[in-house]
Amino acid sequence: MLTDAEWKVMRCLWEKSPATARDVATRLDTGWAYTTVRTFLDRLAGKGAVRAKKAGGTLAYAPVLTRSQARRTA
Repeated sequence: MLTDAEWKVMRCLWEKSPATARDVATRLDTGWAYTTVRTFLDRLAGKGAVRAKKAGGTLAYAPVLTRSQARRTA
């Protein structure tokens, strides 16, 4: 089950991925710090909702769950 904040991050990734934590933090209109976004992405990776892949020294995140799969688990 995703929290409201995790849904915001997932929506951002569904729109454009793969994306780095910095990309997501820039696109989100929440005012969250980079470290906060990184924490959410790490949590989502732990839940199996996103996968992280090393890309040139940084991690790029991509959704594993589709929107419909995420809605079913809500």
